[in-house]
Amino acid sequence: MKRILIATMITAAMGAQAKELNSQKNGFEQLEKNIETSNANTMDLKKNLEVVDANLADIGKVKTEIDGQRKQTQKNVSEIEKSMAQIEKSEKELNANIKEEQSRKDSDQAQIQQLEKMITQLQEVTKSRDESIRLTQQDLQSVTQKRAEAKQRESEARTQDTQTASEQKKIAATDTEWRAKKKSYESQLKNWQAESKRHEKYLAEYRKLTGK
Repeated sequence: MKRILIATMITAAMGAQAKELNSQKNGFEQLEKNIETSNANTMDLKKNLEVVDANLADIGKVKTEIDGQRKQTQKNVSEIEKSMAQIEKSEKELNANIKEEQSRKDSDQAQIQQLEKMITQLQEVTKSRDESIRLTQQDLQSVTQKRAEAKQRESEARTQDTQTASEQKKIAATDTEWRAKKKSYESQLKNWQAESKRHEKYLAEYRKLTGK
């Protein structure tokens, strides 16, 4: 390629020499110089032509290689287009799957929200039951305390009843004893009263007999 540039420069020089020939066309020496210059330019142009031919041969090889590459790239493009069509199909299927899954997810989310609402309600009910249990436990503690107090009173009452029963037995025994004594005393009193009356009768008869 550099030699082609050199040929271009030589052509420009020939144009300048042609102008000089027009001004000095009668000079023999100038003609010889022009001939030598022409010969030299001819040789350079041949060399440049050889370079051009070589470059064209190289370009032909590169072109053949590029043509092969182009066929391969076209084949690759065709295969890529087929692959792209398959990819687009897969993309549509995946988008459809995503849409379907999103719909299911939305449905699941709605169910979750409903369950969360139910859980919240149940938690409120549980809190209410906890409060009811707490109050009931307080009542139970109060009842348990009352039961313990009642049991204590029952124990004390039973102890007192046992003591009272014992006292009752003692009083009953004492009553029986004193009743027996009363009966004995009444019997003795009756006897002594009868005895006193008998003696008073004897005394009255004695006084009557004795005049006293």
